[in-house]
Amino acid sequence: MQRVVINDEYADVAPAEPEPAGPRRRPLSGRTRTILIAACAATVIVNACAVWAYWKITDTGSFVEMTLRAQSSLNVPLRPGTTGDLIVTVTNENNFPIRLTSLRSGNGRTVPDEESRNRGCRATGVSLTSRSMPVNWEVDRNNAAAFTVHDGVRMADGSGQRCVNAVFIIPVRVDGEIG
Repeated sequence: MQRVVINDEYADVAPAEPEPAGPRRRPLSGRTRTILIAACAATVIVNACAVWAYWKITDTGSFVEMTLRAQSSLNVPLRPGTTGDLIVTVTNENNFPIRLTSLRSGNGRTVPDEESRNRGCRATGVSLTSRSMPVNWEVDRNNAAAFTVHDGVRMADGSGQRCVNAVFIIPVRVDGEIG
């Protein structure tokens, strides 16, 4: 009981009953709490990655993911001391077009096709004819394209006969821009 003043007199008044705050919620179980924390963490990571990717792609000098494959031409087989065409296939799985501006040797070694390896072709002597080649190739978004560099690959004079007529996978790198 509380004592309050009403018209200059004291009166005893019972405190008002607090209104119920609504239905009581059960505490979250450990499993539910773990699932909610994991979902929140995944949301933060996905959003952070999306922001990073946007920043990285729109920033100058950025890297754009693509699949690249370069090989000697099937139509013009290489022989020691000759040059041949280089076929470059580019797969762009991005939602924007890309434009490639130069082609150069990549890291790794040139590998002959399986049949030639089985014949004993090991030291191929195959390389690009130039350290860097200017190109002007465009690949639409979510698309693939093949390009030919005429006389872009050569086989050294000392290459073994076991490598004659082989098709070679050649490591290459490209420079370009979004676009």
